Amino acid sequence: MHGRAIVIAMLCVSLFAGVSSASVSTTAVKSATSAVSTAGPLISSLMKAVPGLSQAQTALGAGSLFALAKGKMVASQFSAITKSVPGVDALIAQATKHGLPKPLNSLADVTKFLGKSGISPTQVNQLASALDKNVAPKVSPDVAKGFAASFK
Repeated sequence: MHGRAIVIAMLCVSLFAGVSSASVSTTAVKSATSAVSTAGPLISSLMKAVPGLSQAQTALGAGSLFALAKGKMVASQFSAITKSVPGVDALIAQATKHGLPKPLNSLADVTKFLGKSGISPTQVNQLASALDKNVAPKVSPDVAKGFAASFK
């Protein structure tokens, strides 16, 4: 399992950094491994909900959508999400390292960014819906409502 996590991390780092796996640093691998392993259950669930995405694309999509929500939600509400959903900050950090633009004003901004990584608008919408379904049961109804509204 540990070896698989390192391979997955190298793939994520390659996608996020735009470099070949041969030039990936140990620090970058550890960082990506941490992000993937912390958010692993969420990423697995999202991959089942959105067919055709790699693990790296799913992590990039989730991180981008969490970043959009972070920018649109009240800080205390988003903080409730980071406390309830493991790996949120790591996913946002990885998406940011991949060039996630700031500010993100709408789902259209996220869709445009993710399109550069081969994620279709339909898949972005599926990711947003699946992410909402994963987050909602873990937070209060008010936080869940604010999270869902950030994608509208």
